[in-house]
Amino acid sequence: MNKRLHTQPFKMQGLVALEFTLLATVFFLALFAMIGFAQAVYTYNTVAQATRLGARIAVVCDQNSAAITTKMLATVTGLASSNINVAYAPAGCDANTCSTVTVSITGFNVVISAPSTYALNSLIVPSFSTTLIRESMSSANNSICS
Repeated sequence: MNKRLHTQPFKMQGLVALEFTLLATVFFLALFAMIGFAQAVYTYNTVAQATRLGARIAVVCDQNSAAITTKMLATVTGLASSNINVAYAPAGCDANTCSTVTVSITGFNVVISAPSTYALNSLIVPSFSTTLIRESMSSANNSICS
């Protein structure tokens, strides 16, 4: 039996290791880029959900209730109360005269932890806002406001 049929030529022995190294590098870079992209999409979705939650709380709780920012801060990791804005319209209204409430998140940055995104280690999240029509704006009978 011929030995050349069962073994690789001596010159080709390191080629498999080289090919694996090149392909594994490309694969892991693509994998980490997908993880970074997924983290960005997750963050965008979480911030949008937080503004919706804040607006739902703002239309049923007392004006400028602490529950609005407290629940929003618990929803988004790394969010600061300085990033949250609650605006009642028309300006200077009270619980009986307000028509809408707008809750927005602005100036929020998140750190991307995927290793392949060294060039993009901080993601600037765009401003999100949600506007809802006033409901009761009284926390007398509402457990969500506490």
